[in-house]
Amino acid sequence: MSLIVVTILLLAVACGGVDNNDGSTSQSPGAASATSTLPAVSGSADKDVCANLGSQVNDDIDVPTSATCTLDGITVDGNVKLARNATLHAHGAAIKGDVQGEGPATVNVLDGSTVGGNVQVEHGGSVEVSNSRINGDIQLEENRGAIAINGNIVGGNIQLESNVRSIDLRENAVDGNLQCESNVSAPTGAGNTVTGDKEGQCSGL
Repeated sequence: MSLIVVTILLLAVACGGVDNNDGSTSQSPGAASATSTLPAVSGSADKDVCANLGSQVNDDIDVPTSATCTLDGITVDGNVKLARNATLHAHGAAIKGDVQGEGPATVNVLDGSTVGGNVQVEHGGSVEVSNSRINGDIQLEENRGAIAINGNIVGGNIQLESNVRSIDLRENAVDGNLQCESNVSAPTGAGNTVTGDKEGQCSGL
């Protein structure tokens, strides 16, 4: 083989591949893919699966079964969805979509967090939404843990139905309605400013 042919082959390999006779290209072992993906949100129950997401996530976050996700000052462009027995701790986070949980263990939205959509939790454990801004509704149904909703600005409604444990509602500014019914423990609290109506078990709060 001549020196010129050898040189051409070496240049082809260095650029990432060599054309085969069938028109396909063979990738050299050292060639890297240019595709970037969202950091994987998966792991065991004793590991925080959101620990390495950086300061901004340009997609939804799906927290798997029994996993924990801590969002500390992180911006999420999509929704945060929690699987069964999953846990969310949001501290000063900006979530542009919804926070949704079907059977999660714990949901905490705290410390100046903002949610562009709704906070919706059903058949879960404890829920706390405090000192945060929720542009949509807070909808909690058939949860078995304690509930605390304190010091928030809520653009929609607060709707609490058929929850089992204690419910504390204090110092919330609600643009919609405050609606509570069929909760095993009657909600307690005071100082809630509601533009719409206070209904059911929350009529005196």
